[in-house]
Amino acid sequence: MRVLVIGASGYLGLAVAKALRLRGHDVVGMVRSDVGQKIVAAGGLTPVRGDLGDAAALADMLEDVAR
Repeated sequence: MRVLVIGASGYLGLAVAKALRLRGHDVVGMVRSDVGQKIVAAGGLTPVRGDLGDAAALADMLEDVAR
C-alpha cells in the first residue's frame, strides 16, 4: 500500500514512516523544508514538499499518493 505521512521529518512522523516501510509499504513523507526533505530521503522514504495551508496542492498530493 502507498501511504502518505504528514510531518515525516519530525520525531514521531519519521518513526511511523519507517515502521510502515519495514512492513512493506511504499511511504511518501510530506515535508516543508530542504532539511526535512534530506531527513526523509535519508530514512529511505520518498519526500514530497507540501503545506497543509494549501488545500488545492494537498488534494493533488493525496490524489497522486492514492494512484
